[in-house]
Amino acid sequence: MSEPDKLVRKSLRGALVLAGVTALQFLVGFGSQFVLAWLLLPEHFGALAFAATVADFIKTLMQITGRRYVIKEQSNWQSAVDNAFTLELILGVITVISIGALGLPIMNALGRPEATCFVQILVFAVFTNPFSQLGALYERDLRFGRANIPVAAAVLTEAATSIFLAALGFGTWSLVWGRVARFATMILLYWAVTPYRPRLTFNIPVWREAFAFGAPLTATAVLIFFYWNIDYYIVGRLLNDVQLGYYYLAFQFNAYALKVRSNISAVVFPAFCRAGSDPVIVQGFNLLTRYTAIVFLAISVLILAFGPEIIGVTLGEEWLPSIVPFQILSVATAWRAITSYWDPVLVSKGRTRPFLVAAVLNALIIPTTGYFLTLSHGIIGMAFAVLTAVILTTPIQVIALKRVIKVSYGAILGRPILVALLHLGGSWLIARLIDATTLPGLLLVVGLSLGLWSGMALILIPDLRRDVRRLWRVLRSSLPSSVGS
Repeated sequence: MSEPDKLVRKSLRGALVLAGVTALQFLVGFGSQFVLAWLLLPEHFGALAFAATVADFIKTLMQITGRRYVIKEQSNWQSAVDNAFTLELILGVITVISIGALGLPIMNALGRPEATCFVQILVFAVFTNPFSQLGALYERDLRFGRANIPVAAAVLTEAATSIFLAALGFGTWSLVWGRVARFATMILLYWAVTPYRPRLTFNIPVWREAFAFGAPLTATAVLIFFYWNIDYYIVGRLLNDVQLGYYYLAFQFNAYALKVRSNISAVVFPAFCRAGSDPVIVQGFNLLTRYTAIVFLAISVLILAFGPEIIGVTLGEEWLPSIVPFQILSVATAWRAITSYWDPVLVSKGRTRPFLVAAVLNALIIPTTGYFLTLSHGIIGMAFAVLTAVILTTPIQVIALKRVIKVSYGAILGRPILVALLHLGGSWLIARLIDATTLPGLLLVVGLSLGLWSGMALILIPDLRRDVRRLWRVLRSSLPSSVGS
């Protein structure tokens, strides 16, 4: 078997394991949000959204992207792990002490002193940064089963904790302690499942190398976090916690779909790092982009066609104001997912500066357009600002990508877009002919819509059946060895 074929097979084994983790994350996360939406009020979600935005921003700021640095280092990995772990652990201790002392003045400056205690507790998530280096040791070898045990367990722990406390009437605190349970579980299990024990190491040359590799990625991550979370801040400041709760839930439902794409990238990045051959990378990029488009466009069509029924039936009339933002953000989510594979390609080639350029542009577009559109159109305006930013930064991605590999988005996406347009028209007709305001009716129209989508995809995309059969053969042959991956 050739090296590219071995790489593809091993990557697919990892993808099979990761698919199970992804399915668990999606089902548990999505399902728990539905349950919590019945148990809590919109303002509870709004209060969490504001506090979590501040705490998660601080966590992102303290990252040195050590996880990717560890994956990239194929030879001197022990030194990479030791130094990255040491540095991020020191940053974590400094962060927790600083926020404990300065949390109230910071939150006073942000106009939300009542959220100080939430932030001071949630900022302990910064300690997941150093311990995630341990999971990277498995990812670099494409052993995604063990690497994702902490993630899967943490999702279950957060959901169980939040729902239990919400049922007891703890309100926003149920969401806060659910998050604490999540990152505590991750830290404990990263340590438990990894045999390697990092040493506290202070190697300045290695630190310089890690910063040289990670500085653009860290700056980009901070900017990305800023522009993907500044919307919560703007909505919370200009409107109120109730409107923020509507917007937060609409965004979170779409965010769970993006986690699927993020987990795919967890396989793709180390695989691309090992590939070394542009034809293998191009083939992988084309397939991933095409099938991501097929799936994510179908999800977006379902939300566009049946959004009012999905929200009304599953969450109740109380959450109906979140419908239009839910629909707009589903389009933004599909667009982001489809165009996202420039990330592993460029990073595997050592090209990280284009991410910073795109992040700066987004950081300018979303706050400015979002502020004025929220003033004039509320949470619908903010959702539209997010979609606008996603569209306007796409040319940067395309230009940067074409400089390292030969790709054509038109050739890749032509047929998936045609399928999506026909799917949208057919789903719109189904929605007009069948009453979907009850759960059986909703399940019926969604089933008919998915049947229509799968039929058109098989007819209009000739390679689909061949690729599915090929993927199934490889996954079936890989299944026995995947369990221990």
